[in-house]
Amino acid sequence: MSILVAVIISLLVVIFVTLFIFIIFRSKRPDSVYSKASSTSSISNTNSSLTTGAAESVLNKSSSQTTTVNTTVVTTENPYAQKVYPSSREYNDNYYVNTAQSNLIMRCGPGKQYNAVFNKGIPKGTKVTAYAYETDSTGQRWAFIYYNGYEGWCMNIYLKDASSVDNIVPNDNTKWNVRVIVDSLRFRSGPSQTSEILRDVIPKNTILKVIDSNAKEGDEWINVQYDGLNGWIMTYDFENSYVEWIRS
Repeated sequence: MSILVAVIISLLVVIFVTLFIFIIFRSKRPDSVYSKASSTSSISNTNSSLTTGAAESVLNKSSSQTTTVNTTVVTTENPYAQKVYPSSREYNDNYYVNTAQSNLIMRCGPGKQYNAVFNKGIPKGTKVTAYAYETDSTGQRWAFIYYNGYEGWCMNIYLKDASSVDNIVPNDNTKWNVRVIVDSLRFRSGPSQTSEILRDVIPKNTILKVIDSNAKEGDEWINVQYDGLNGWIMTYDFENSYVEWIRS
């Protein structure tokens, strides 16, 4: 009887120990899994963060490279500052510049969008030679001309056929007057903007007698009489004529 009791007690102890170990194992396993999952999540988050950072870095680099490439490809050189030459020079036509009040602008190409060849325009009355013609998109005709060492394009409507002028026999006694066509014009002691101002204003429409018999249209400075004095006036600048020439 005592042996049976001892066996039963031994079995109960084994079952109790086994159950205890099982309970302990079960109670600890979720923590381990949770810890592992947490660790995995942490790694995943870290990787996600690193990947995002890498992606931004690559994007920024790509954007920078694109900008650099675009900067290299897009040229800043102004195409309208480049001289456009005619395909051929078939003509040798002579003209006089016949603008209303301003100098005639010579441009790099046949169109108003092209830059001026030089800052000062061609004065009214200047003789020029045209070698070619071109019509722009607006239907405006342009002449490729030579003037004073320069070549470029001018609007044809401001060129007057020289034959209609040259065929007129001039009077040897012809003298020039000029009429002021701006609101006011300065009268100076010499042919320079640094010369003394004799009169600050010569009113518009005043007619002045040109003293120098060799003076001609196109001269930037001329010697004239005004208010009982002999002095000098400037006849044009880059954009405008200041006087109109009149045969006396």
